[in-house]
Amino acid sequence: HKQLGGSSEAHLALFDMDVTDFILRDSTARLFVNQEAFRVRGVTLSGAVRPVDRLQLRAGYTYLYSHDETAGSGMDVLQYRPRHKLTLESAYEFNSGLAAYVSALYVADQFTYSRNPPLQKKELNDYAVVNAKISKPFLQGGLTVYLGVDNLFDGNYETSYGFPQPGRFVYGGIEAHF
Repeated sequence: HKQLGGSSEAHLALFDMDVTDFILRDSTARLFVNQEAFRVRGVTLSGAVRPVDRLQLRAGYTYLYSHDETAGSGMDVLQYRPRHKLTLESAYEFNSGLAAYVSALYVADQFTYSRNPPLQKKELNDYAVVNAKISKPFLQGGLTVYLGVDNLFDGNYETSYGFPQPGRFVYGGIEAHF
């Protein structure tokens, strides 16, 4: 963690884990089983900056190396653990109290394996998802009205093979604060 002056900051996290007896869903038997040995290492770099008083920008990147070291497993990388993950966020509050928020997520290099032997490795499609939300407080902050959109551009993607994620989702609501 490093304060960069003003209202800017940066974070760096390194990790290196040797994991034994890891519980993972066996894709063939569809049961949860202990796997012998995995190696997971990587780096996360994130930061935030407030270039003007009402605007906050955040970004993060994670690189993940995951390797199955279980003898005879037939897998080299762990499934559903993306090698690259990038996040971007921005939040702005207007003088009127209206607040706008936008986030973007990009995921790349994620793998899965076939259910039946012999195991076959398949790369899932890279994907990006953008979400947005606006909100406005009323009654001295006692009530907040909001409207949001998840998956703004209605992208088709899956985080696990064969399980497509929802398309564009529009929602709204009212929060009461007591």
